Amino acid sequence: MTEKKITLTLDSESETESLGVAIGKHLQPGMVIGLCGTLGSGKTRLTQAIARGLEIEQPVVSPTYTICVPYAGRLQLLHMDAYRIAQAEEVDELALFERVDDGEVLIIEWADRIEAQLPDIDVWIKMAPTSEETRSFEAEARSEKGVSFLAALGQLFNGNTVQ
Repeated sequence: MTEKKITLTLDSESETESLGVAIGKHLQPGMVIGLCGTLGSGKTRLTQAIARGLEIEQPVVSPTYTICVPYAGRLQLLHMDAYRIAQAEEVDELALFERVDDGEVLIIEWADRIEAQLPDIDVWIKMAPTSEETRSFEAEARSEKGVSFLAALGQLFNGNTVQ
């Protein structure tokens, strides 16, 4: 597998929105996206924009207390928040491997907390606030599907660092 990374600086909420919509438009069935970052780094905001790119009309909210919420659009989206998961069995009960194998897209906020219990992650996204207005965004492909996904996405962001 060829390593592929995209690094961007997002200067506004509208740039986060544009990036998320582009991600949603390029997602393929069965992809797993892991999001990590501190509180307030933009994980849920990015996921809301991804949902718009997947043509999901239902409002997307943080699933912190419900753990995982499904949404129907161009592809079925599972939005998971691992922040409150205490034991691996909680992840097993969600049958994530089977759902991803059936073509559903899985986005996991706080994925770094439960990485060992997850299906293989295609794209790992790290987000961090760099100021009150700006965010750093780094996406790394971890599978062949992730490499082709980031290649397509990278063509949209020529002015930023794409490796």
